[in-house]
Amino acid sequence: MKKASIFPSNGVGDALLMMIAAHRLKEAGYEVTCYHPVLQEMQRWFLGYTFAELDLSDPQKVACDLAIVQNDNSKKVSTLFEWEKKGTIKKLSVFYSSYNAKKHHPLRFFDHVFDPKKTMTDNIAKAISLLIGSTAISKNNGLMIPKTLVHRRYLKRVIIHPLSSKDEKNWPLCDYKALAQELAKAGFQPVFAFHCSEPDLDIPFDKFICKNLDEMASFVYESGYAIGNDSLIGHLASNLVIPSVVIAECRKRMRMWRPGWLMGKVVTPPFWVPNVKFFRYRERHWKECITPKRVLKQFEMLQQ
Repeated sequence: MKKASIFPSNGVGDALLMMIAAHRLKEAGYEVTCYHPVLQEMQRWFLGYTFAELDLSDPQKVACDLAIVQNDNSKKVSTLFEWEKKGTIKKLSVFYSSYNAKKHHPLRFFDHVFDPKKTMTDNIAKAISLLIGSTAISKNNGLMIPKTLVHRRYLKRVIIHPLSSKDEKNWPLCDYKALAQELAKAGFQPVFAFHCSEPDLDIPFDKFICKNLDEMASFVYESGYAIGNDSLIGHLASNLVIPSVVIAECRKRMRMWRPGWLMGKVVTPPFWVPNVKFFRYRERHWKECITPKRVLKQFEMLQQ
């Protein structure tokens, strides 16, 4: 059996997206390994796949017929190019969300530059289809729901994840609290969700602290809705067919990075807020340009 290796960026959302490529390769007869620091915590959701952490000191561990890497300008990408030259990797394909000829390696036949007007899910689905020579395009990433879970069992429960990997991507906590208060008034149950490695914030609402991704995914799957920053929660909810609202800083960027399985709502600063060169008010003050009222309105539209 041919072997394939998938190398997503470190974000969990990125890993879920790149599992689209992993699933198509598995269907094509490859034995697939996904190299990611934490996605193995969702092993029971991805039966039949192998997960491992990447060891850059030992190329033989990732020896394969085909490797696909999501470009993130890291040492990992350069190392994979070196391993391809040495023959450890027979064929390497780089998926570029954006490409700069001055900054990146020269494009080769098996590389793919994504369309900024399409979502990451659509881009990856198309790229892997071209790579394996198939006319069929699918966004299925092989995720399987454990039989013990019930989809949207708690319809009034709204998961709120107020954190992300970068502070600059986080909408203010005070606004999340104000939003939660309005949701509670409307008869919903707002629950703030955190990973155990994240700060334990002082919040006057129910909290759910998960130990791993399996617990988080289970909690999301049985909830009615999800709200959070441009981070894991939006992609996970979308993948699990849970309606969601994502709060983000840039409308243009979110054309590509918005969750692309179940298309929820995305709230960004209004287009009329000035963002001219050298001023960049919308870019620098995006958090102030998004009010709880605007987010609540998008949440209400989800229910329609």
